[in-house]
Amino acid sequence: MRGETERIFRDLYNEHYGDVYRFVMQSVKRKEEVEDLVQDIFIQAYRNFEKFRGECGYKTWLFAIAHNQLNSMWRKFFRRKQIAEQYEQDLTAQTYTMEEEWEQRLLTAELYAALEQLSDAYREVMVLRYLHDFSVADTAIIMNTNDTRVRVLTHRAIIKLREIWERGGERKCKIEPDCLKA
Repeated sequence: MRGETERIFRDLYNEHYGDVYRFVMQSVKRKEEVEDLVQDIFIQAYRNFEKFRGECGYKTWLFAIAHNQLNSMWRKFFRRKQIAEQYEQDLTAQTYTMEEEWEQRLLTAELYAALEQLSDAYREVMVLRYLHDFSVADTAIIMNTNDTRVRVLTHRAIIKLREIWERGGERKCKIEPDCLKA
């Protein structure tokens, strides 16, 4: 059975590595840190693979592990000033691959800047719901909360984004969930 488990996990890794990588990259911009975190996430998933109960999909389970790893890292290492400086540098230097083309379309520099001004919870719910297309239920599992809290966070984050966007002067689009997916 061990060989079958390893084959299933290898397929899981191959299928979801890019999604997990991009999710981590939303919060951590240094490539080395992203790679280390993604490696840690998959190591933790591998070690706990036999404990997976199937109450959610594999992708949701992996994102929940990623969410917990990121929260742990944020508590230990991140300062807001470093994040802002890192985003500025990366916005000018980052090149996009074909896999990341959707990010380029969805997140203009203004939207990135607006997302950065949100609290961690608001930013995370927006990234999960509208960039990674998770359902409310899956987002709740990943964030270790309930569906109602996800809906409230999403609603408040959209209101906050509108305020930020309007303060920024020129508006390219009315910030609505559908606009974020366009």
